[in-house]
Amino acid sequence: MTQNRGFTLVELLAVIVVLGIILLIAVPNVLNIITKAKEDANKRQISLIISAMRNYAAEYPPILPPENDYEAIRISELIEKGFLKTDISDLVTGESIANDCVVITNLSSGKYSYEYAKGNELSCPLE
Repeated sequence: MTQNRGFTLVELLAVIVVLGIILLIAVPNVLNIITKAKEDANKRQISLIISAMRNYAAEYPPILPPENDYEAIRISELIEKGFLKTDISDLVTGESIANDCVVITNLSSGKYSYEYAKGNELSCPLE
């Protein structure tokens, strides 16, 4: 007497359907997690850039703007001066952000605000 071992076509199709449902649920969630991680890494990178700008301003005070005015310093200048090590890119798009800048605003009596700005915005005029 021989025993037939194996799966029927219905069982195999059921497994494929279940795996398909799992993939439909899992793939978008994993992609969202990856995108959110890149966005969070960009935010941390921007805070590091602003920190580098604060160090640059502390070492070269003439770049600080007069009261109630602002100054835009390109990230490429921070790289040239050695405050950032390499050309940095946007982690989501992969584009270089060397032409972006940090805007230093003198609020009043020596209090400064530092903001990241894209290179094509009015607050970061192109040279």
